[in-house]
Amino acid sequence: MARRIAIIFGGQSPEHEISVLSARNVVDALDDKLWTAIPLAVATDGQWLTETHSASILSSHKKTVENNGVPLIENGLDILKNCTAAFPLIHGKNGEDGTLQGLLEMANIAYAGSGVSASILGMDKSLSKAIWQAAGLPIARMIVLKKESIPGSEAAISTRISNEIGYPCYVKPSRGGSSIGISRVQSEEQLHQAIALASQWDNKILIEEFIDGQEIECAIIGNGNPKAASCLGEVSSLNNFYDYDSKYSPNSTTQIYIPARISENIAGKLRDLAVNAYTSIGCKGFARVDFFVNKQEQIVLSEINTIPGFTKTSLFPRLWEASGLSYSAMLTQILELALRRKERE
Repeated sequence: MARRIAIIFGGQSPEHEISVLSARNVVDALDDKLWTAIPLAVATDGQWLTETHSASILSSHKKTVENNGVPLIENGLDILKNCTAAFPLIHGKNGEDGTLQGLLEMANIAYAGSGVSASILGMDKSLSKAIWQAAGLPIARMIVLKKESIPGSEAAISTRISNEIGYPCYVKPSRGGSSIGISRVQSEEQLHQAIALASQWDNKILIEEFIDGQEIECAIIGNGNPKAASCLGEVSSLNNFYDYDSKYSPNSTTQIYIPARISENIAGKLRDLAVNAYTSIGCKGFARVDFFVNKQEQIVLSEINTIPGFTKTSLFPRLWEASGLSYSAMLTQILELALRRKERE
């Protein structure tokens, strides 16, 4: 008999629409001989909606989940407990950052993807990079600012950026995704406007050096000792960087090369490094690891996404399909890993 899987999507983050698209694709691709999808939508106000209304969101062309159904305030966990496992697909705040994982842990529910601590570390780029640096993995030079420390310190910040990072540089929310709130800063004149933008999305701002090179992405599936790293994809954007529109707009001019245009030697190093980045922060289930490779073939770790996009244009499923693993088979592997981990724990 097919096992019931709760597909949790929507949420309160700015990546809400991407979560809806991801859930729609996952439900369509699940092998219905093995799994029965139970959609559970979280509205933009944080309310959990009924299974019936959640399913209607996915079967329609709606991009957002609004609270015009019946909130699952009292029986939401009961529905989850009647499922074999949950598949969290809420990107960003209250979904990818360990909060939803903590709820599922407290309710003793098996779930796909990384646990609480790895989700926290993966979401906060400054923390994951600090761990990678301590482990001897290559990262870009960075400076972390607290939002409350910025007023009155603009001149000192400018001096520090000039001395330690230089221009161009990237200014971004430390805890964010889908390139929301990120700016490529060409000169000091643009710096504080970029900091103000990033501050709208997070109270911790990350400023990193610009790496002039190819953007390469690798998908990982596995628990504590993952063996599977996908073939590599290369993102080539005509914009200054791979921003939100480049990722999701139907009119995007971004080109994706699968496999990436790199040597086999570098590709092997990147796959090994992706696994090291994944295991060093304790990831489980699946994730996508992003890199930069400059013209001298020097590698720099960019970030890790513990709940990458599962849309039709998302690189995570595309990389696995190019590696010989269909979308449906990929989902089955991820869910079986979740159940196996729960059994061991």
